[in-house]
Amino acid sequence: MEKTDVNVLKVLFAFAATLLQFLFWEWSLALQILVAVVTFDVITGVLASAKTGKTNSRVGRKGISRKVGIFVLVALATLVDRVVSSATPLVQTATIYWYVGNEGISIMENLGKMGVDLPGPLRKALEQLKEGSSK
Repeated sequence: MEKTDVNVLKVLFAFAATLLQFLFWEWSLALQILVAVVTFDVITGVLASAKTGKTNSRVGRKGISRKVGIFVLVALATLVDRVVSSATPLVQTATIYWYVGNEGISIMENLGKMGVDLPGPLRKALEQLKEGSSK
């Protein structure tokens, strides 16, 4: 790689990091958990579709675009927090928790398709998390 190419990559990386910092406020624990559950949902979704023999690239593309939509809405929630000059990202956090509950339920559904026993208390906790953040 030429020195010019490396410099362009550095500028692009700096721009992307700055944009992400602006759009998501900070790398909070809630955001880290959201990234983890979205990743787990994608992995368990692929494994469940392979187990059931229903692998479909169109469904996969739809799922990935849905995941991108989640992060677009979290960024929008962050911008709303910035507009109302909130010292803490309350709208962002509520949005993240709603999606953590939603994605957690999806993970459990995927695991159920693979024959994994599902713990009742975890299901209840995820449902409460989803319901509580929408109030």
